[in-house]
Amino acid sequence: MKMFAWFHRLAGFACVAGVVILVGGLLLGGCQENTKSLSGLDAASLDKLARRFDPLYGTSVYDIPRVPVKAIDAADWGDLGFCAVLADPDLGTAAPEFHAARCRLGWNEQGLLVYMDVRDVTPTEGPNIWDGDSVEIVVGREAKGNSDRFQYLVSAGRTAKFDRPRIGFSHILHTLYRRWPDAPPEGTKYATRITDGGYVVELLIPWTAMNVTPTVGLEVGVQLQTCDSGSPKEQYARLTSQFGGPNKAVVDLQRIRLAEAGAGSEPVLAAMGREMLPAAVNKPAEAALRIVADGSFAGQTATVEIDGKAMGKLTFGKAISGWTEGLMAWSVSLGDKLPQSATVVLPGGKRATLALGNLLKSRREQFNRLELTFRPWVFAGEKLPPVAFKQPLLADILSGSNYTIKTRYFDADARPVEKADRPGRYGAVVEITALGETKTHYFTLYRVADDKALDWRNWWLDTNLRVRFENMPEGFGVNPKVWTDDPGRIFGSEFKIFFRGSLDNDGFFAAMLASLSELPEEVLTGKVPLKPSQGAHASHEAYVVKLKQAISDKPIYPYTLVKPQDYDKATDKRWPLLVCLHGAGSSGFPMDWLWQDGANAQEWIRKDLPLIVVAPHSPPGEGWQPAAVIAMVNQLIKTMRVDPDRVYLTGISMGGFGTWNTAASYLDRFAAIVPLCGGMDAEQAIWLKDMPIWAFHGDADTLVPVECTRAPIKRLREAAGEAGAPHIKYTEMPGVWHDITHVYREYRELYDWLLQQRRPAR
Repeated sequence: MKMFAWFHRLAGFACVAGVVILVGGLLLGGCQENTKSLSGLDAASLDKLARRFDPLYGTSVYDIPRVPVKAIDAADWGDLGFCAVLADPDLGTAAPEFHAARCRLGWNEQGLLVYMDVRDVTPTEGPNIWDGDSVEIVVGREAKGNSDRFQYLVSAGRTAKFDRPRIGFSHILHTLYRRWPDAPPEGTKYATRITDGGYVVELLIPWTAMNVTPTVGLEVGVQLQTCDSGSPKEQYARLTSQFGGPNKAVVDLQRIRLAEAGAGSEPVLAAMGREMLPAAVNKPAEAALRIVADGSFAGQTATVEIDGKAMGKLTFGKAISGWTEGLMAWSVSLGDKLPQSATVVLPGGKRATLALGNLLKSRREQFNRLELTFRPWVFAGEKLPPVAFKQPLLADILSGSNYTIKTRYFDADARPVEKADRPGRYGAVVEITALGETKTHYFTLYRVADDKALDWRNWWLDTNLRVRFENMPEGFGVNPKVWTDDPGRIFGSEFKIFFRGSLDNDGFFAAMLASLSELPEEVLTGKVPLKPSQGAHASHEAYVVKLKQAISDKPIYPYTLVKPQDYDKATDKRWPLLVCLHGAGSSGFPMDWLWQDGANAQEWIRKDLPLIVVAPHSPPGEGWQPAAVIAMVNQLIKTMRVDPDRVYLTGISMGGFGTWNTAASYLDRFAAIVPLCGGMDAEQAIWLKDMPIWAFHGDADTLVPVECTRAPIKRLREAAGEAGAPHIKYTEMPGVWHDITHVYREYRELYDWLLQQRRPAR
């Protein structure tokens, strides 16, 4: 589903502008321990969380007029129904084009009607609906919370390969448990139409699906969203804000109220956003207000008020495909009281207000995106290289020339050093203080064994550097001899200049050389395969864990845990430990929400099983790092009465990958593992040939294909030979998609099997 799959598709914000917030009100003329099960946040908690992200939350409700019973054919509605205009809140002023949509809402005795006229000039479709351009429509019985809602995805079919409309449906019981894909409820009707600049979607959602009776005054929650996958920056246009981000929304529905015919005035404003723009060194920062509106406002001027005081005017540009936008910038000192709200007074006197939020936070986000570099990353001699910003002038502009950089260096064992007294891996911990906060960064550096290795004059220009590329794809359109012959002869000195320059300027080469220099002899000679932890990226991340432990006592991963009921009574007993790794979709949720996902979510486990259950929390955008998982396990063994021979590991999706990789990297630490819809390299899986494993995967999984589990299971069983592999269990679920959290709830025999497993004597 779209919201579930977004974590695979989110791109960095490429332009200089900061975060832009969509207004929830379109213009309408006016480490902890937890011992209880949390089925969800209550209404008060949801409201509090929502207001953290949007102070205007809950202040608007849209009156949706009754409309006649009509054919669902994607024909133009004309002036029928309630109208709103949508634009991407994260687009930014630097985007070369913007994606938007006009929507109309109406209702009758049959159901809720939705009409979406989407501006999207770059058609994109994929094997799954969520892989390309689509409209997402979510309806809930209440505007608050994520529980009990219906989600539709519709694609128009605008490419040669995917030229037919498609619809998907999911009944979301709560945020972390979705069934997908299901057949739309009986009575659902939809139609699409391709236009010159985009496409149209019309949908009828029957009241019978929601089990409600349509009456004037009835309130429900609605979220309308479109996705443009083909533009340079993937864009999403929404009816109302999604608090916490695309995959982490806790409250994200707009309140709508059924009204009589003719109710509700037509909104004319699509979206307002606020940004922080770089000004000049030692000059006040520039704050910007961006307005996207209906094309009828092209060439007209609006007045902008900041905290009730007239600040300036903006003029809408020319209409493009029925849309126009305007921008106004003004100076704001980050040391003064920051402005709280902006009001746009449109021609004709209509007003719309935007809560500006924390402008300082926006500036910080821009500053924190600046990249650091060492000159060089791969070095010779004892002197450790200094660090600097790649764009020092922009760092000065964003911070007002007021930042400090503190660098500490460490050897391969994470011991502090002041010089590089031997070849190999070194680390740098860089603390940057600016704009009232300090951020810490971790890097791998590498000292070569022989100073002459980096002497340009010594051999780089004269030596024929031989590199062979095996099995390069033919699709490049390059003669295979280019890859199989000597690039030093074909590319000449250009290849060597590129490689030599990368040693100075690319941190990946430092991490790669460090990992290669540390490989054990049996890997180099091919006697054993590479462990997942021995690749360049993985070994760097494991080293970062060492660095973090060297400078702080804080746990690498915060976690929640539950103890068996008799833990405090049986003071002489050691208990099994079950570690649960969540999927990527849970990374951005509050810690308490981990109790809705995985084995830790099951109340009967806490009541009936003699297990300590721990759920670590991975930061958004990061996969599970095996070294960090082991660091947490080590701490629990040290501080709690854990039986080190009965430590079990399980995880779902991203956590499934983390389960495979962590166990293969530290195979002497676990008694058994249970990976769900994850996977790993089949050859590296051979490390787990003696590990008790019970893997699960749905064969209809299109997010993580079932082959990701089939391949390592097949390889492990082949390795067992004629003896078979009774300790390797695999349950493949026919017709089941990616969401298989029900395994933790329904397979009680899984826990009986786990508790029978014990780590072999060492």
